[in-house]
Amino acid sequence: MSEKRAFLVRVRHNLVYEVCPVEDASGMEIPATKLDVSAQLAASHRARGCIDGDYYFQDSATARRFAFLCQDFVKKLVERTVTELEEARFMPDDYHWRNSLIPSLGQSVDGP
Repeated sequence: MSEKRAFLVRVRHNLVYEVCPVEDASGMEIPATKLDVSAQLAASHRARGCIDGDYYFQDSATARRFAFLCQDFVKKLVERTVTELEEARFMPDDYHWRNSLIPSLGQSVDGP
């Protein structure tokens, strides 16, 4: 019986922290297309406000390319936040800025 090899990209706290081979990926469901992986990434971001997860690929080149795209995605989010904060500097003192990229926790931020 031949072992099926895969590559794992592990993302935690929106940062890629590991790209590594998975020696035996038998029985593991690996997305067939880039679209499938992109859908998984988007679903994770919509559901939790982050791209954390374990993403599997059939080859190392695709895994590394995906890792780069993950970090580029986060870079764009950070740049958007910086732009919003720069614009907020000129708002009145009672202006309430909240990072729109972080999902609401359902808690009031009005204070006591």
